[in-house]
Parts: sequence; C-alpha cells; structure tokens
Amino acid sequence: MTASQAGCDPRVVVWASLPYLCVYFQAVNGSESVSSNESSMSKINPKKAKKTDLLIQWIRDYCGQKHIYTEDYKIERLFKLAILKKKFELSEIFWRYVKYPIGGALFACMLLRAMLAKEKKVEDIQRIKQQKKKYQQFALKTLNNTYSKYQEDAILLLSQTMPQWKDMSCVELALQMKNRDFLAHKACQELNNRLWRNSNISYQNKEQLENPKKLSCMERLVSPRAKAFMALFGHICFLVVYAVLLVSFLESGSFHVLEWIVWAFIVSFSLELIRQLYTERIETFQLLQISAVLLFVVGFFMKVGAYYDHDNSRWMEGSRVILSVDYILFCFGILEFYYIFKFLGPLLLTIKNMTKIFLKFVLIIMVFYVAFAVASESVLYPVAEPNGKLVYFINRRPFWSIFGEYEFDELDVSNDSCTDDPSVYNTYTKTRCPTESGTYYVPILMAFYVVLVNILLLNFLIAAFNSAIEKTEKGSYKIWCYQNFQFTLKYRSVMFLPPPFIVLFPFFVCCRREEGNQIFTQNEIRDDYEAMKLRRIQTEQRDVILKDLAIKNPPP
Repeated sequence: MTASQAGCDPRVVVWASLPYLCVYFQAVNGSESVSSNESSMSKINPKKAKKTDLLIQWIRDYCGQKHIYTEDYKIERLFKLAILKKKFELSEIFWRYVKYPIGGALFACMLLRAMLAKEKKVEDIQRIKQQKKKYQQFALKTLNNTYSKYQEDAILLLSQTMPQWKDMSCVELALQMKNRDFLAHKACQELNNRLWRNSNISYQNKEQLENPKKLSCMERLVSPRAKAFMALFGHICFLVVYAVLLVSFLESGSFHVLEWIVWAFIVSFSLELIRQLYTERIETFQLLQISAVLLFVVGFFMKVGAYYDHDNSRWMEGSRVILSVDYILFCFGILEFYYIFKFLGPLLLTIKNMTKIFLKFVLIIMVFYVAFAVASESVLYPVAEPNGKLVYFINRRPFWSIFGEYEFDELDVSNDSCTDDPSVYNTYTKTRCPTESGTYYVPILMAFYVVLVNILLLNFLIAAFNSAIEKTEKGSYKIWCYQNFQFTLKYRSVMFLPPPFIVLFPFFVCCRREEGNQIFTQNEIRDDYEAMKLRRIQTEQRDVILKDLAIKNPPP
C-alpha cells in the first residue's frame, strides 16, 4: 500500500514504510536479516499506537534490541533518505522530530533542488517542486513565528551551527541554495545588519537593546564594514598606482619602483585568494581576480623578455597589450563593492543576465554575419591572396555595418585611391578596386543583411533585455538581500588589513595571541543550555505550524 492509497494517514504511511526502514538500518549497521526485523515489527499494532509516536516508538524499540541507538542523528538520516527515495509524506513525519526544524527544512529544499536538476520524469518533477515549496513554507513560517515571539533568540538560532546539517548554520544553508525568500526575512536582515556593524553576535536583552554597548576601537576595526571600506580604499590606491605605471613609466629598458609596488599588491591579492579558495566557494569576482593576477604575471614576464631582448619590440608591445587588458579586469573588481547599495547590487545581476541573452543572440547573428562577409568579399575582391590580413578585411564590412558604418566609398570604381595591381593590393598598402558586378550586387546584399540584423534581430535583443530588466526589478529587494548577506559574510572572514599590508597579518595575530586577545575568533553558541533553549523554541513554533495545518487540512 502506498502513501497515496492510504490517504496520507501518517499511521498507515509509517506502517507501509517499515520494510524500507529495515533495509536502511541493514545498510547502515551491518548485514542484519530482514526476517528478524519483520518479526520485531509484527509486535507493533498501528491501530492502537498514537499517530505521532508510532514511528519514534518503532525506531527506539528496534534500535534498543540491536544495541545501535546512539545520539548519531538517526532521525536526520532517515529524513534525508526519505527525501532521496521520494517518500515525501514520510519525510514530513521525520521532520517533526529533527532537532533543528528550520535547518532541516532548508536542507530539504537544497536536497530537492539538486534532485530537480537530475529528474527527467514530468510527474516526479511536479512532485519535487511542490514538496520544495512546502518545505520552503515550513522554514519561513517557523522562523516568522519564532521571530514574532522571541526576536533575539530567532537571530541567534540563524547563526547557530547545526552538526546534523554539515556543521552549517541556517543562513549558510540558505546562501548555498540561493534561497532569497528566506534571506529577505526580517530576522535574517537584522542578523546581517548586526554582522555588518560587528563581527560577533551575542544575545541581547531588552535593556541592552535600549542602551547598546559601545564597540571598542579594535571591534570596529575588525567589523565587516571597516574591512570592506579598507579593502575598497586599498583597491583604489592599487588602480591609481597601476594606471600611472602603464601610462608613464612602463619601459623596456628599465624597471620602475612603481612596478615593485604593484607587485606587492599582486602578492597580497594572491594570498587572500588562496585563503578564500580553501575556505569558501569560488564566486564570479574571485574567478575575475584569479584571471587578472595570472594575466599580470604573463605581462610582467613579457616585459622581462623585452628587457633582455631590446632588438625585438614585439615583447614590449605584447606586454603593454596584456597589462592593459589586465588593468581592465582589476577595474571590474570594483563592481563587487556595489553589493552594498540596494540600487546598484541588483543591476549587476541584470547585466549578467543580459550578457547571457546576448551570447545566445550572437549564435544567431553569426550565421548571417559569416554568410554576408564571405558572399560580399568573394564578389567584390575575387582571387585574394590568403593571409592574416585577409581575415581582418573580410570581417570589417559586416561588423561595422551593424553600427551604421556601411563604407560605400569603397564601391566607387572611379576612385583614384584604389589599384588593380596584385603586387600592390596583396600587401594592403593600397586599396584594391572592386569589380563592376560587385558594386551593384553588394549594396543589394547589404540591404537584406541590415534588415535582418539591425532591424529584426537587434530589436528582438532589446526586447529580451527589457524582459530581463523587468524580471530583475520585481525581485530586486530579495536579490539585494542575498548579495548583501553574501558580501557581509565574505568580509567577516577576510583579514582586516588592506592590501598590500595583508602579508603582515600573521605577525599581528601572533602578537595579539600573546596578549590573550580573542577578537579574531568567531563567536559560536557553546553553552548547552542556550543551544537547548533555541532548539526548544524552534520545536514549539514547528508544532504550532503543524497544528494549524492539521486544522486546515484534517485527515479523512
């Protein structure tokens, strides 16, 4: 009997799923015989057992007989396995008994999201989406009820580490699955504001809220807000020094002192990147900074090649080009600090989405682009000598015609600036005269090309951009909440010294440690009583939600 056949009655669902639980215990705790498990199950009468205690009763009885019951998160394991096996009614019963209901619901959303990406059956996709939405509501309602009655406790439990869920907090789970609805909640935003002003979070009673304690100079210095502004200041100083070097002092015959200052910044950026790669997920701006650092190393070694090989000017020309592109990438790094602002942060996501749309349209435009380029060049200038410059001249006309530069002057046969001598036009020192047929054929071909690309496809692209902008604007606040939280947690863990002084940070930590200063340690909830209190509050609010659901949807 399946759960749907049983009318979603928890007693029957649990009873129908007991053989499945035996297989799980057999896999986890060694090769046990299924027959002995079935005999122990036959002792339980589901009709006489209480609806909410049947499952826990059986698990405790079975584990007690096999001497395998410990505080090893059996309920949480069964909860995960029930979701993976798509036994969603059973997973909801397990969710009633997990220690951290909000974390369990968020973990279920993350698990269902991963399952959704791999699922192919349409029916199962709909079931997974509905269940994901259901656990999302469980997490939000539990948090909302907790925050309305126990505001300070709700903020603390969001930052509480949960051993059952990969030693992550509720906020970290929400960030990992990009749960913007959860992060936009008032409790999450209050936590974010406190983290932004002060790296450590602790319980505050009513008196402390009315008369907040003044932060010390060191506490202000290590707050994410101070770290972010110092990092921004350091990045701007780096860009100024780098710009002066590129414009005025980049020579092949010598090394200027500004080059070594830039190297000091690059080394400090590299050290921070290495730390982030070991402790955090790789994000877009981290990939951008890695590319910029590697590009600088390549450009510098080309400069070294130019220093030892004065006769070959290509070393220095290549170095200037690479370092100029590298400077552009470092300038893009400033965009990360726009996450602080409510208006600018979502715009970055809009630009990212518009870039994805543009790349898709490029694939369509390239078909018409290549067709027009080859067709026009083959008629205007036939029998051309193949070389690298030919590739440039073939792409010149179709590319600039997209922006309104049609170059009709080249189609004038009577133009004195062109030549029909192959020894001259093959070197591209003088323009080749077009064929007479090409002067009539190419304008007609260009008319169709301009209509297709400029009028139709580009207007479709603009319409797609408008749709992307409207979509982002609808959820701009939730997007900003997610970006701001991500930014705050990143700068909560970075070193407080701005570049290029990051290399001095280990020595500073050693000096502070000798003085017994604990300012750099993360504030965790270590008190067992406080942790039990937070779990009790979550459980209490979860029971309120389940009671409301039972009233709205009574069992048949």
